[in-house]
Amino acid sequence: MSARVPETPAALLSAARLRLPDGAVFCRSTAGGLHGLDTPACNPIEVTVHVDCYITRIAGVVIHRSKELEKSFAEGLPVTSPVRTVADLGCSLPLVDAVVIIDAALHRRLVKVNQLTSWVADHKGHRGVRRLRRAIELAEPATESPMETRLRLLLVLAGLPKPMVQVPLYDRTQPPAEPSPRRRVPPPAFHRRRRAVGSGFGGGSGLARSRPRNRAFTAIPRSGHTIAEMPAPLIIEAAINGATTKSRNPNVPRTTTPTSAGLDGTRLSIEERNKHQIELVDAGLTRLLFFDPGTGNVGGLGPAGPFGGDLVYQTTIRDVDHQMAVARERRLAPMMSVYEPGWLQLVLAYERSGLLPPGGIVRFYFCGGGAFGPFDSILFGLPPTARALEAYLEMMEGSRLSWMVAVIGGDVVGSGIAGLAISRGSHCRVGLEHYSGSRQPTNEELVTEVADLSARAGRHLATTDETASVALGA
Repeated sequence: MSARVPETPAALLSAARLRLPDGAVFCRSTAGGLHGLDTPACNPIEVTVHVDCYITRIAGVVIHRSKELEKSFAEGLPVTSPVRTVADLGCSLPLVDAVVIIDAALHRRLVKVNQLTSWVADHKGHRGVRRLRRAIELAEPATESPMETRLRLLLVLAGLPKPMVQVPLYDRTQPPAEPSPRRRVPPPAFHRRRRAVGSGFGGGSGLARSRPRNRAFTAIPRSGHTIAEMPAPLIIEAAINGATTKSRNPNVPRTTTPTSAGLDGTRLSIEERNKHQIELVDAGLTRLLFFDPGTGNVGGLGPAGPFGGDLVYQTTIRDVDHQMAVARERRLAPMMSVYEPGWLQLVLAYERSGLLPPGGIVRFYFCGGGAFGPFDSILFGLPPTARALEAYLEMMEGSRLSWMVAVIGGDVVGSGIAGLAISRGSHCRVGLEHYSGSRQPTNEELVTEVADLSARAGRHLATTDETASVALGA
């Protein structure tokens, strides 16, 4: 592929297609991604060829063989049909992951249950078909997210009865036969009719994020139901070094020479600043895209007052446009750092305009006023207080975005802001890049402090799959 052509999934798959034999189709995870399911389209690239095809190896491509190709098209590329794609994934993935895929496909009306059961009946000897049959039995088309699927299966596979899903509830003043939008209570994820118990997943992309959602879960008990909320997993993001030097904390891990590109009067283009991230994406190492959606002064407080001169950290709206477009095109989760309230306004404007990619996490950076980089006392944004957090959450009202907190030039745990975020079901960023205080802790000690808060709050640490689910909004 030419160095001038961006290595997007569409470009990679188009290039791979040129090397495929006649009749070959993209399949499994690759086909799932092209059909709109949350599967990696290029990690690896998977194709199915006819069982008699002479080709045995294609560099960078995993080859499967089948007597039936069941060909269709998605995004202009040859793929296995939606039914065959879901069936292949259901036969090859672990049971819970298979149900996640089937739930999503049914919810999006990509396939129907009778189509999948017919495929199973016609392929009784197919490898993995028993797992697929069981996954179909466990599927629920009304499920709205992978985490709901996982929570439901946690209950069902433990031997509990299958719960009802997305049940409309009404308060005591309005009978169900006369529904009114004003008196309808937003439903929990699951419901058990005999005991009137509702279950919900209290994630950072749910209850903790939205005041209306919080009000809904306050109203549900008044409707005569009981809430059994499942604590959300906690995502801990570790900022291990950044601009912190060993002279400030000898425990900071540093084996390379730091760079100040962009702070010396020069300004790298957004493509240049983003190059290392795209390389990680192309290598299949991440599905996240980090950027700062705003511009701010870079300065601190010294004995003579504020200082910093002409230092400016700049991300223009054109730069933000570029990052949003990359995230949409490559189906990456935007990880957006908010140093100032105006930056959040811009993010929310993209969301209201329908230009925000699916998923995403907003990282609220609070100013601890301590040392950071070359400054002994950093200056920016809001302090790490409950009122400052409330100000951000008031702006977030009605947003679907998840969020996390961090304190630059301070202590995210000692300030109390980590505890506030964890109690609300949200997430935390911590590490020696940001820490400033009287101690000289290690990264491990800082992460352990947040993990201990999480354990006391009854929340477990997020697995890789759970982190991806939250970040990607899956």
